Amino acid sequence: MREARLRWFGHVQRRPLEAPVRRCESLVTRHVKRGRGRPIKTWNETVRKDMMYLGISEIMTKATQWRQRIHIVDPTNSGIKA
Repeated sequence: MREARLRWFGHVQRRPLEAPVRRCESLVTRHVKRGRGRPIKTWNETVRKDMMYLGISEIMTKATQWRQRIHIVDPTNSGIKA
């Protein structure tokens, strides 16, 4: 899941600012009444946490090595072929 989120994040970041998918980032939800309890975790918070876990930054999305940096090895596939 982490790899898929970061792949989509990289795709969105490489789009121009006027692209519809980028305009969603600037939507303001200040006057929305929230319910009681713990605040809902946002997609941005999750992506930032994933990038912090892998030690990468938003600036790296423009780099050609982005895909290699976000690739996470599947622990169930040990590389042994039957």
